[in-house]
Amino acid sequence: MDVDAGVPPLTGQTVVDIRVLDINDNEPKFLGATPIGMSLPEGNAVDDYVGTIEADDADLGENGSIIYSVQCFDDDDNIISLLHVDNVTGVVRAAVTLDRERCAEYICVVVAADAGHPSLSASTYLQLRVADVDDERAVFEHRFYEFHVAENLPAGSVVGRVEAHDADQPPFNHVVYFLRSDLDSSASQVRV
Repeated sequence: MDVDAGVPPLTGQTVVDIRVLDINDNEPKFLGATPIGMSLPEGNAVDDYVGTIEADDADLGENGSIIYSVQCFDDDDNIISLLHVDNVTGVVRAAVTLDRERCAEYICVVVAADAGHPSLSASTYLQLRVADVDDERAVFEHRFYEFHVAENLPAGSVVGRVEAHDADQPPFNHVVYFLRSDLDSSASQVRV
């Protein structure tokens, strides 16, 4: 409001619209728990959905627009093409078929960067767990077993031991033994 120096003083007023312009002063923040945990069953197809990364930026316009990226590493810290992320939506998909028996967990770095100038960013770890499926066969320790049985041995006597292992995790690695013989029907009475 303005007041002049006259007698009586006269006043005038106007409405002033003040707009505060946004500057890029906020970095993106990941939503939810960090590090980010995701899981994918082994034997997956390429492009299978893994999860969605979400971040938020308090700035407006380009300063608040987020671009996602991900880099994964092997045990020797080499960058590997394991996952790809939609840089706008944050949707993570598999870039390769995974095998839990080769590697059960991978560590990746996720970056959320805004489109401001200069760009501000935040990063966190993504732990990708490869879930086990029953995809391994039981394998005997030896290819051939030979047992010598004494004549007139009582029924139920132990004549030898076979051992097999399955590379899957429980419960998929439980091995059940049975004896099959196409030559002699009496062999089916032998318990393993």
